[in-house]
Amino acid sequence: MQKRTKLIKEFWQANTERLNLQMEMSIVEQKAKVQKAHGMLKFEQIGQQRLDDAASAVHQRQHSDYVADSPPKQNPLSSVEPSEREIEQDRDIFSEALVDEDILHEAHTCQLLAVQPMTDGDWAKAMDQIESYRQKLAKERRLYDSLYYFIVDHSGQHGPTANMLADYLPAMRLAMPQGMNFHLPVVSEEDETFLSQLLAAKHAGDIPVRTIEDYPIRDLFVSISKAVTMRGKDDISEMEHTMRNIVPYLDATVGRDEECRIHYGEQTLEPTAVRRNAGSDPTKRARAGYKVDIIIEYQELNWLPVVGCGEVSGGLPRCSRAKEWTDTLELGLELRDVWVMAQKELVVANADKLVIWGFTVVGRKLRIYALAAVRKLFHLVLAEEISLPSSRRDFVNTKHAYLATLGFNEKVQETKRMIDALNQNRVAAIRKRDRTPEQETRPEIIETPTFADIALPAKHAKKARRL
Repeated sequence: MQKRTKLIKEFWQANTERLNLQMEMSIVEQKAKVQKAHGMLKFEQIGQQRLDDAASAVHQRQHSDYVADSPPKQNPLSSVEPSEREIEQDRDIFSEALVDEDILHEAHTCQLLAVQPMTDGDWAKAMDQIESYRQKLAKERRLYDSLYYFIVDHSGQHGPTANMLADYLPAMRLAMPQGMNFHLPVVSEEDETFLSQLLAAKHAGDIPVRTIEDYPIRDLFVSISKAVTMRGKDDISEMEHTMRNIVPYLDATVGRDEECRIHYGEQTLEPTAVRRNAGSDPTKRARAGYKVDIIIEYQELNWLPVVGCGEVSGGLPRCSRAKEWTDTLELGLELRDVWVMAQKELVVANADKLVIWGFTVVGRKLRIYALAAVRKLFHLVLAEEISLPSSRRDFVNTKHAYLATLGFNEKVQETKRMIDALNQNRVAAIRKRDRTPEQETRPEIIETPTFADIALPAKHAKKARRL
């Protein structure tokens, strides 16, 4: 009996030792696998770092070649087209450092005043002053000066325009088309009640809709309510600011038009590209811009005219005054190019009442602009400025912003109808040949200065963002 007990004890002891040995071997194998994985990860990190360093060195060498006013060295193995490379370089080269913030002021809406209309002599004097100013303008200041492009800013934001043309701006406003007047639309009593219910509700999604047209409006209030109550709402990028605080308004207004399509993100406008490539080397860029954040495209005509566009000036908090002005000027240039393309495509002489609409977003300010051509000048008018909501305390601004974008949509519809009418008259205008667009008194199209004409300031090191 004792012998049997001893054998059983030895058996279990041997079995325990075997299991312990297997466990130790398994642990050793797992450690080896972990070390191998760490080694591969470190190897990949080192390789990625070397690739990043090489790419940075290539970018710096290309940038240095460009600054030296010599063509960039092209890598035969690179798949990037020269035009795309130039676009990326322009984004870095044409910076806000070229803007003189001392001449910029806060923009304000343009009001109609009771003044005498301008005579031909008044227009001639105003043009002489503008020409004299353009001749004295330093080359490094031409890029972001609206008067260099014969664009008159009626918002007071551009100080030289407001000071030099102070005696003429109110009378110039009277000479513009009636279509540039902007008013907030008046909604029905039922719509007014529905909007009040959405504002008063704790959760706008709980308010029942009456018709299918009310769904986009309710979705707007739900989206904006989330945007103004989320954590970190006052420190977001330009893209997030656009998607959270701007897109819902467009979806509830312009986005409901089945004849139009809204493009988001930086888009290349066809008018600028066509004008740039006409009779010149397509690889040469005449402008630093060509980009706009939002375009509204009318898809019922074969040439797909753009009937509106928008610029979002950075995210939150509010951008610098220089950034605000550069985006405003870029919007004016894009509106001008849309106007020029419409004249070219329609081939009509009597298109002087054509108005193109756009908007900018600066922080939590929505500004609606209109552009028209009168005599030899383009006129950029700030028609309306409203505040976007920032919290539940001022959530009532959602209604004001919705009505403003609704009014903007009405102006876009007017532009569509005007283009349709001009398109119908196109054949008759061509047949008569009494007056051609080239014989009309129209503003001169000034291209933005090339890089060779601009002396860049010293590039300052970027400040680290405080986390």
